[in-house]
Amino acid sequence: MTAVFLGRFQPFHIGHRSIVEKILETYPTMILIIGSSDKSGTGENPWSYPERLAIIAEKIPEELLSRVTICPLSDVPDDDIWCENLKLLL
Repeated sequence: MTAVFLGRFQPFHIGHRSIVEKILETYPTMILIIGSSDKSGTGENPWSYPERLAIIAEKIPEELLSRVTICPLSDVPDDDIWCENLKLLL
């Protein structure tokens, strides 16, 4: 079984890392989905997807990172389409 953790991670902080560690105590693998991956350069979303990806890869311990799949999820204004896009990642 694989766990899913979804967030914008603007920024990925110690609380997020703690959640990843806790999830991986229970699940062998997880999918970490970076939401609003197409947004950057704003007050709400200051970092780009590549920047967030690099921060996350740096903050998660190497022995755990191999059990984490990181995926982008673009923001769309239609909730139904957003949910369908999310389902495609799972």
